Amino acid sequence: MLHTMPKSLWRCLLSCALLPMLLLANLGAQSGPGIPAITYTQAQLFTVVGTIGSGSHGRVMMLDGYLGTLRTGGGLRLYDISNPASPVQHSYSGGMGLSEPHAWAVTSAFGGRHVVVVRGSGLGGTGFGIWDYGNSAQPQLLSNYTVPGVPGGYATGLFWLFTQGNVIYCPAGSLGLIIVDASTPTAPVVVAQIPKSALGGFNTVLAYAIGNTLLLANSDGGSGFSLLDISDPFTPILLHSDPNTSIPYSAQVNGGRLFVAAVSNCISCPGGANGTFHAYDISNTAFTPAITVGLPARGGSVTVQDKDVHIAASSTYVKLSVVGNTTAVVGQTTNPTSGGDIDWVTPIGNLVALGDDQNGATKLVPHQQAPDAIGPWVTMIVPADNATNQAATSRIGLTMSDMVAFDSLSTTTFLVRPVGGTAINGSFSHQMGVVNFCPDAPLLANTTYEVVIPAGGIRDWAGNATLMPFTSLFSTGNTIHSIQVTAAPAQPVTTGQTATFGVASVNGSGTLLYSWNFGDGSPATAFSANTSASHSYNNPGHYSAQVTVTNGTSTASSAIVQTVHQPTTAISPSHSSTIVIAPQTGYICCVNADNDTVTAIDPASQQVVFEVPAGDRPRTLAVAPDGTLWVAAQGDATVRVLHGMTGALLATLPLPTGSAPYGVAISPDGSAAYVTLRATGELVKFDASTRQWLATLAIGEEPKGIAITSDSQRILVTRFMSAPATAGNNPDAEIYSAHATPFAVAGSIALAIDPGPDTENSARGVPNYLSSITISPDGLHAWVPSKKDNVLRGTFRDGQPLNFENTVRTIVSRIDLSNDLEVFAARIDFNDRDMAFATCFSPLGDYAFTALQGSNAIDVRDAYTGDIVASVDDTGRAPQGLALSSDGQTLYVHNFMTRTVAIYDVSGVTQSTSFAFLPIADVATVANEQLTADVLLGKQIFYNAADDRMNEDGYLSCASCHLDGEHDGRVWDFTDRGEGLRNTATLLGRAGMGHGRLHWTANFDEVQDFENDIRNAFGGDGFLSQAQWQSGTTSDPLGDQKAGLSPELDALASYVASLTTFGTSPYRQSNGALTAAAERGRTLFTALDCASCHSGPGFTDSMFAVRHDVGTFGPGSGQAMGSALTGLDTPSLRGLWSTAPYLHDGSARTLLEVLTTSNPLGLHGATSTLPATDQNDLVAYLLSIDDADTACRLPGTEEDLELLSGVGSQVNAFCLEDVVAGETVRHQMRSPLGTFDGSLGALVYRLHSPSQTITVTLPGLQVDQADGMVLAAPLLASGLVVDTPIPAGFDGWVLRTQAIVLSPLAQNGTYATSPAHDAFLR
Repeated sequence: MLHTMPKSLWRCLLSCALLPMLLLANLGAQSGPGIPAITYTQAQLFTVVGTIGSGSHGRVMMLDGYLGTLRTGGGLRLYDISNPASPVQHSYSGGMGLSEPHAWAVTSAFGGRHVVVVRGSGLGGTGFGIWDYGNSAQPQLLSNYTVPGVPGGYATGLFWLFTQGNVIYCPAGSLGLIIVDASTPTAPVVVAQIPKSALGGFNTVLAYAIGNTLLLANSDGGSGFSLLDISDPFTPILLHSDPNTSIPYSAQVNGGRLFVAAVSNCISCPGGANGTFHAYDISNTAFTPAITVGLPARGGSVTVQDKDVHIAASSTYVKLSVVGNTTAVVGQTTNPTSGGDIDWVTPIGNLVALGDDQNGATKLVPHQQAPDAIGPWVTMIVPADNATNQAATSRIGLTMSDMVAFDSLSTTTFLVRPVGGTAINGSFSHQMGVVNFCPDAPLLANTTYEVVIPAGGIRDWAGNATLMPFTSLFSTGNTIHSIQVTAAPAQPVTTGQTATFGVASVNGSGTLLYSWNFGDGSPATAFSANTSASHSYNNPGHYSAQVTVTNGTSTASSAIVQTVHQPTTAISPSHSSTIVIAPQTGYICCVNADNDTVTAIDPASQQVVFEVPAGDRPRTLAVAPDGTLWVAAQGDATVRVLHGMTGALLATLPLPTGSAPYGVAISPDGSAAYVTLRATGELVKFDASTRQWLATLAIGEEPKGIAITSDSQRILVTRFMSAPATAGNNPDAEIYSAHATPFAVAGSIALAIDPGPDTENSARGVPNYLSSITISPDGLHAWVPSKKDNVLRGTFRDGQPLNFENTVRTIVSRIDLSNDLEVFAARIDFNDRDMAFATCFSPLGDYAFTALQGSNAIDVRDAYTGDIVASVDDTGRAPQGLALSSDGQTLYVHNFMTRTVAIYDVSGVTQSTSFAFLPIADVATVANEQLTADVLLGKQIFYNAADDRMNEDGYLSCASCHLDGEHDGRVWDFTDRGEGLRNTATLLGRAGMGHGRLHWTANFDEVQDFENDIRNAFGGDGFLSQAQWQSGTTSDPLGDQKAGLSPELDALASYVASLTTFGTSPYRQSNGALTAAAERGRTLFTALDCASCHSGPGFTDSMFAVRHDVGTFGPGSGQAMGSALTGLDTPSLRGLWSTAPYLHDGSARTLLEVLTTSNPLGLHGATSTLPATDQNDLVAYLLSIDDADTACRLPGTEEDLELLSGVGSQVNAFCLEDVVAGETVRHQMRSPLGTFDGSLGALVYRLHSPSQTITVTLPGLQVDQADGMVLAAPLLASGLVVDTPIPAGFDGWVLRTQAIVLSPLAQNGTYATSPAHDAFLR
């Protein structure tokens, strides 16, 4: 370790129990992607892997997950370095010139998040700037302050500054020290200027403020150090100075030492030899050099990270290991900037950023292969441990072993409090590994304070949290009230059971008396010599039980968390899940839905035991009593039974065609297996031993997740998609309930619509997307994670436009199983989170873990209060399943989109001690990815709400409304977008742009146009740069093409384009054939000419960008792209069985309503007047249209296209399959073109793509005036034959055939045409 301070500085109370207030620690999340966890090869070490910008010179800093840089010439820039080889600028804010900006800090003293930046040591280096970066996408320059009387230049300019709260220390060279009060950041004020003669007589260039201590040092060819007492921050008192020290370029204070990489001579002196590394002990006034070693290069700036010191030495970067007083060169890189001048080095994870002031760039260089996994620790504290007579104006400073994430600093991760009292409020600042806490109010007189840094709180830039707690004491009086007591850990008890309390250790003089407060509102015990106590609690919860000890003059306290829980059931309830722990083998097993496999992991070795096929799209799995794995395969409607040890397929249990099984769960007594059939609304019961199909129960629409009570007698099933809202009907979210014996529906449990209000941390709405349900270990409650859709809000509905935080939120609903009612007051609304997907409980049921799919995070809640107690971000992409070991110590997280199982030690959470997630391993679950790289990337983006390019504050992703590419059954009010009430359309089967433009008004002509929604409605930063966005008409959805501008948007388009199938209709027969009613309906479909709009493979004419008015406009239909609504895009008819409600505004709840009540004028086909039997037959056909259907025949490479009359009559259009550019399509008119009164005619073929049309006109058509028949050559007995070559660029598009004849009104230029008929080239 780097410190040489006394051991008392490192006192760690390993057995301390944290107060409940500590449970809220470390819940903030960075908005940017942060530092990537990349493992580099040996060959990549100490080589440049990435370059950032130009003109960079000074240090860099991680700000909310982005790398902040300062450039000579001006401006603060934030970069996404998730791919270090290709950093992407996230934002830029100029407005202030910079010249070699060496120092900057971050502070919360101004009521937000601000950086203070020195303007630099060169020309113009006379002041500093203050930026507000609370919105990382648009940092705002608040102040560009010129320090009065500072002329600039190297000798008298500001090379450096140091920020401590609102105080800015400006060492001004020969002018001494200038102290600025920036309490009002827009108007800083100089409050003191101290000449260098009062500071030790040297030019002051560097400054470090740690608590009540200020260190000043010379630099760049000079000499001198001094220490000052800044207990009064505006009146420093010189403690010691030493004018005869080595000559550094820069230095860092850390762990009671000043680290210097001294040069042999000044920078301007030619031919200087190698430098020397010094570590000065500043804990005494002798400034003793504890370490002095030669360097393989000249000196420069230094930065500490963990046990290493990184040195920027002009043409060379050196990594030096420092353990105690022993040093060793770990590695170095020579000339990484091609002849430049590396002045500054900043470690960021396993990279360093090298600032170059000559070749104008910051270079990223790996300094170790593995990602940084070492959490930060405290290396020094001021006031020192047990310091007395500290001023009431004291600040508390720490040096940390690494740079720390500013968003992890709070009064729950860095506590200052009177011994036994509560934490005091204040602000934080961070600069160069120094963290300062500035109390809001003066400290109390004659009071002992303790400083507590709990484990798992403060994080470094790589996201690693402190692993060990740290405590220290100081006093504003002349003595430390040194009684110290530690309460013994408490054992959990059930309600009504007696809990016993005791003291683990106590230090103190005199007669010690003890009092216990049990934390439940009951009176504290009287002080006595008895160290133990007992108490019983009436209600479950986590109580802060506190012992207070006194000797009459001093007092100390210690608290522990006493867990009181309800008695758990003898056998645990069960539920469906994407991940399970097999008790027979211990294996961790999960489904890989995109890759059609199941993976088993040995938790001991953390290695994959097997990955085996498990049907088409396996969704959940369960473990039977015999150890077999039961897997619900949605795509091929089967249950696969696998051997638990080997994964071998033992049985395939077929389910009804197109039934889309999802949830599978084994009853706790092991007797039955239950499977939900989402598409048919059924629950199937199997004998878990014999695998015999026992019964099928019509449970209700959209059944998905399953939970079974501990007695195996009740089955709870989630309705995945809530009922749609129609006129006079509120959407219903519900849980179905069934009896196991007899197997019958017991009823349903309604989940309430939230009445609001809409605020920044709450909203109205209906629960939706109920994928899972879990029963608590006491059997008393069920938790249902879901999203919540605010269909009560919108410009048309209530005058309030939808916004990023009041459209979709995520919740957990809690059900009291004693009365089957939701406890609405206990519903949990997650702030700044997306898509709660799964929940599991601690073994006692006192904590609930929730997987937040869109946030890539796990939140832990107190199961009794709903309060958040712990959290972990970046578990992996899209966590969908959780499994907790039976002892509660190990959590397994199934990350759907990174194909991993993340393993965490959560014993500190379940035991109510550290509340830290300690990472153990990430195990890859897929060996051979089926998705292409661009499709996988696009899908990861599609699901990721934690990316602030996607949205503001983490509420929304594409999957929030299109989970698995589906719809959400909601009608959204998009009036403020220039639209109106719009029914969410499924993305399945559309193949991206495969059907033509997107949305009901065809307002997007490429998938990349979702950038508009991302930037506007979602509040995201977007995936295009601002320059790209503002170029030409790119910001117009129908403007300049966005494809090719952003790899992320293109990947998103690739994923959406991969959604080519709708699935199999459950309304077909078991062999896939249409039912008799559906066959009759298909005949009606043809006779009614439905294919005039619903034609081709997609049953739509959307590719022609035509819109139709079918008489369904209503008061809320609004506009189309801000203009009059004249028609709507034709939706596909495929997959109708799963896409209710219908029509653009969702006004038809059923297809029968589409044909009847929603079509009174017959504008949507002549269906409203059909006999009821015909209407039902037509509905039967519509519900059967799936991947096996087309609106036209597929005769191979030849098309029969029959024109029955010259003008106006029906024509049968047929599809072409597998036609590609360079081939020829033959069109045969099987009957004459018909009769007409005219003299000329032509047959026109048009090839259509979204961007162009090619017309082929066949001239020479002759008209026989005698009989009016059109004659043409070659004319066969059966009609006209035309061969048309398919040009390049039209593969996958449309061939339109149209007969055009000259009417009798030819003299007026009027032509009559037959209907257009489309052949789809696939």
